[in-house]
Amino acid sequence: MQATMAMLKQQYQKEESLTKDKLSQLSNRELQVFELIKQGKSNKEICADLFIELSTLKSHINRIYKKLEIKNRKEVRNI
Repeated sequence: MQATMAMLKQQYQKEESLTKDKLSQLSNRELQVFELIKQGKSNKEICADLFIELSTLKSHINRIYKKLEIKNRKEVRNI
């Protein structure tokens, strides 16, 4: 049981490290967008908060997804 717990803990730390490395690749603006998506805000709300156009937001989101190797908002919220 302890060996299993140690393995799970080690796997979690490895995944956390990979996530931090990927997040460090994001620009400041992409991090802002990432955090707002994580909070559950809609595209319209994010555009209003950051004073940007929808097309600009979509570009940021596409770059975030590519850098983090994810496909949707649900995966953002799971990070």
